[in-house]
Amino acid sequence: MIQEPLRKTNKEITRLKYDGKYSSKPDVEEMIDLLQYHIFLVHTCFDNPEFKTTDVKEKLLEKLEKKND
Repeated sequence: MIQEPLRKTNKEITRLKYDGKYSSKPDVEEMIDLLQYHIFLVHTCFDNPEFKTTDVKEKLLEKLEKKND
């Protein structure tokens, strides 16, 4: 399902991060960290049964929106 593409994407992002190519660009590093964080959250929602309910997903999305503001 979606877990495998998420793992592959996260692997590639991790390679980018530790390649050192963007170490002098803090904005890019911050975006990479944020992207990995969101991948982790999506992955968590699919892997854990307690996150399957709509209520919990909505609360998680609300928290994400607050963090991004």
